[in-house]
Amino acid sequence: MFKLFGGNKQSVLGVDIGNSSLKLVALSFRGKTPVLDGFGVISLPEKSFVDGSIEKPEEVADAIVKAQRLAGVKATRAITSVAASDVITKEIQISELFYGFDLEEQVKIEADQFIPYPIEDVALDFEVLGPVQGNPAFNRIGIVACRRDGVSAREDCLDLAGLQCDVVDVDTYVYERALPPEELVPGRACAIVDFGAHNLTFYAFKDGLISYHREHTFGGEELLQQL
Repeated sequence: MFKLFGGNKQSVLGVDIGNSSLKLVALSFRGKTPVLDGFGVISLPEKSFVDGSIEKPEEVADAIVKAQRLAGVKATRAITSVAASDVITKEIQISELFYGFDLEEQVKIEADQFIPYPIEDVALDFEVLGPVQGNPAFNRIGIVACRRDGVSAREDCLDLAGLQCDVVDVDTYVYERALPPEELVPGRACAIVDFGAHNLTFYAFKDGLISYHREHTFGGEELLQQL
């Protein structure tokens, strides 16, 4: 993700929209080192964001403005993410003869076979992962697909807050890139637990890549009630 920042010293905002609060961090680069310029956490009004869907974009946008003000950073570019539970990922194999626009069209054709809703309603991205082992005439292609309305809703909130949405990422990939170097050693395994207000998500990593994740409907609010 940081390569998107280039050598620009202007802060880029990372926006995490949750069920009960909105979290924002401002990052920039000093040389090759990422620097935290500021952060802000703002509580969201009830039912603004429900089960991964933005129900009240104006209230979410207002929270983004307040969080940026709290962070004390002026920025115009932002990055946000969707939950892995809202995303379909798959690895396919395509002939190396396809590239550029032809490869994009072939990916859409292949993706249409396993995505359970119309391809025109999908935000689709892909990456060439390298040649197929033992069959270099084909490339491994990683595909990520999400309902377009979920992506558009997040872009609209950032736009209402006066920000340009540079990237809509997937939370599991964000966690992979956030792992410290010592966790990237071959054979190394680790776990991250995201304890939210309504949900707890467990992520398991091996060799720096996510190997398993599971979401449980238990969070901080329920724990407080039980206590």
